[in-house]
Amino acid sequence: MSEREKEAGTEDSAVKKFLNTDTMRKIIVIAGIAGIALIMLSSFSFGEDDSQVEEVSQDAVSEQSAIEEYRADLCEELGNMVASIDGVGTTKVMITIERTTQTVYATEDTTKTTDTQTDSATSYVIISEEDGGESGLTITTILPKVKGVLIICEGGGDDEVKETVTEAVSAALGISSSKICVTKLSS
Repeated sequence: MSEREKEAGTEDSAVKKFLNTDTMRKIIVIAGIAGIALIMLSSFSFGEDDSQVEEVSQDAVSEQSAIEEYRADLCEELGNMVASIDGVGTTKVMITIERTTQTVYATEDTTKTTDTQTDSATSYVIISEEDGGESGLTITTILPKVKGVLIICEGGGDDEVKETVTEAVSAALGISSSKICVTKLSS
């Protein structure tokens, strides 16, 4: 056996002896109990976190209902327009939305130049509200994008009516005719 192997064997036995002592066993047990206690403590939520979660979920519900209202208004308005086209008759309209509303916030770009490098950073412009809160300065809100349109109408069996309705919807919504389906309403 080489001297290196003998030293390693001696070190292993010293570590084993240290780990087998009552003091070390007590330390390991206490550390384990402390770890379990910390895990249990972290599962408790405190009042501030609950209000933030509730606020986020209310915002999500509010945004979803606003999107649904936008879609319903768009269906109604488009249905009224299509129904006024000659030969269309009674209509039903369904519109699918591709994404949610998107808000664009104002930003500030700052650049610091030194002899050796240039650092740039972008930050949002924050405004103070009357209630003491803060929010980002909104530049614009981008409405949801129309993914497709289904129009069911009495005149949907006529090719000329289909073509006229498809062109009108394509122009009104700014979508391609391949995303529009016009079909006949059953009697």
